Amino acid sequence: MPINGTYRSWIHEICERCPKQRKTQARNFVWLAVGPFHSHSVHLGRIAGKMMANARNESTVGRLSRFLANPSIDVRRRYKPIARQWLQRQWERAGGIRLIVVGTRIGSGHPLLMVSLAHQQRAVPIAGTRVKNVPGHSTGQQQVC
Repeated sequence: MPINGTYRSWIHEICERCPKQRKTQARNFVWLAVGPFHSHSVHLGRIAGKMMANARNESTVGRLSRFLANPSIDVRRRYKPIARQWLQRQWERAGGIRLIVVGTRIGSGHPLLMVSLAHQQRAVPIAGTRVKNVPGHSTGQQQVC
């Protein structure tokens, strides 16, 4: 499905789940949800490059960064029920799912533990957390959470 079709289906879903949410916040959230799938990356610059926007890439990256840094928005709380529903649909369609757990570094000294769903020869990010251990290592407890 092209990115505009994915965006439309997700924006409809988000607006139904959170009718009181500001439209600009819903749009930013949806781009952060569908962007990694279509850009094949979790980097904001690549996500912004796939967004249908008239603004420069740097401006779009700034907009997404401000959204993620907004203390009044709990992205994990909003994304969790959608991720669960999507995983359930994938389970029902395929009869099973494959999860990929990867430890990587994003920038200097910022190790990241990422869980993704293997879907159509892509890794779709489901959850991620910064790891506060030796780079490249995570505990079993961090991987379970």
